Amino acid sequence: MRRRLITILLPAGLAAGHLAARPRVLSRPIAQSEATLRGCTRQDADARTLLRLEDDWATALVHRDGATFRRLLADGFIYTEDDRTQSRDAVLHDVVAGPDTVEAAANEDLDVHCFGTTAAVTGWLIVRGRGPGGRFERRYRFTDTWAREHGRWRVVAAHDYLVPVEHR
Repeated sequence: MRRRLITILLPAGLAAGHLAARPRVLSRPIAQSEATLRGCTRQDADARTLLRLEDDWATALVHRDGATFRRLLADGFIYTEDDRTQSRDAVLHDVVAGPDTVEAAANEDLDVHCFGTTAAVTGWLIVRGRGPGGRFERRYRFTDTWAREHGRWRVVAAHDYLVPVEHR
């Protein structure tokens, strides 16, 4: 949520029980050539872990997987999208019971910026699904800020910019 939270309007895609067919997850392991690691080396286990966690985020959107988001989002997590902010609890609610159903989600053009026990991941989250207004495809430009606490990476803040349809 992001993606992606949204990436979490990611939840923009979540309504329990609305998936008629098995959801398709576009997310796949990120090839080394698709990700840029800044302040990291290609062999950096932290960077590889962060890329996997970003993919876990996209997969969790499709499956409305609240447990994965509870694992990924740090206590005190804050999400901003355009002109609004949401707390961790609001994001979790939207992911599990929001009005939209995410049918596919994938990350693109990820960059990992490492700063010791903190990292920023930037990229694109592409989300497809349906909601009250009909079918949608949304592109989010995102920045996720991760912190390693007690040996585990958790996202502490996420910002998404929903690209307007006329600019795609």
